Formats: sequence, structure tokens, C-alpha cells
Amino acid sequence: MAPLLRMMRALAVRWLGLPLAVRALAPIVVMVSLWISSSISPTPRPPNVLRGLLHNGAHVVVYAILASCWLLTHSPSHLLASAPAARSMAWRSMLLATAYGVVDEWHQSFVQGRVCSIGDLLSDASGAALAVAALFSVLHPDRPARRLVPWCALACVVSVAIATWLPW
Repeated sequence: MAPLLRMMRALAVRWLGLPLAVRALAPIVVMVSLWISSSISPTPRPPNVLRGLLHNGAHVVVYAILASCWLLTHSPSHLLASAPAARSMAWRSMLLATAYGVVDEWHQSFVQGRVCSIGDLLSDASGAALAVAALFSVLHPDRPARRLVPWCALACVVSVAIATWLPW
């Protein structure tokens, strides 16, 4: 295993060693932070492609963090030992993060200056998928999940492009 992957695995295992209350609080903190930040009306600015790319790329990063937090709240013994159970947890984590993306996009439709965007939701979902695939492949290096990571990364790039350049 490459040094970076070993380091990522060591960090994940260390995080899993924290008390459940701490691990369970992490996704809640991320969701509350997202809710607060998406409740603020943006300052009107002229369109800027770089700003749009950074904003839409941030969706990928934040929802990757949210999905990772959800995944790492599960029982370490199940997450590390059993690939089928871990796969189920991975899907659940990705779906929870994406479902929160739906709720947050809907919430933004009520905030002046914000819009409910399918492109943003695609960025949210692809970021969650990338994080879950990467974490799963780090925690289970003998499994074929590693093959999904480049496809998830490509989905992130495409979704950010869609959110930046298409009107929806």
C-alpha cells in the first residue's frame, strides 16, 4: 500500500477509535454549518467563471466530508472487518449525504439570492460518492472499490462543470 494510503487508513482507524458520541456529532456539525452558510444571502457580484468553479467545487468537498463523517460513525468492528456490511454502510452514508443535499437545495430556494440547483445536487452526490469510494478502498484495500474512485472523480468534474455552465 502506498504511503499516502497507509496514512489515510491510519487516520480513519484513529478516528474510529474516538467515542461514538464524538463521531456521531461530526455529521451534525457539518450539516448545521451547511444550513447556516446556505441561509445567508450572497453578496451580488458580476458573474465570474473562476468563482463559479470554486463555489461548485466546494459542494464536492463539503459533501465528501459529510459522507465521510456519516461513514465513520459506524461501528469500527463492522466497518473494518466485514466488506458486505461495510458496503451497506457506505451506500447508506452516501445516500444520507445526498438526501441532505436535497434538503439543503430545497432550503436554499427560500433564501433570497440563492437557487435550488440540480447541478449543485449532482456535485453534492458525486462528492459523497467519491469520498465513500475512496474511504472504502482505503479501509478494504483488497476489494475492487479502488476502481470506482477515478469514475467518481470524473463524475465530480462533470457535475461541477454542469453546475457552473448550465442554467439548471
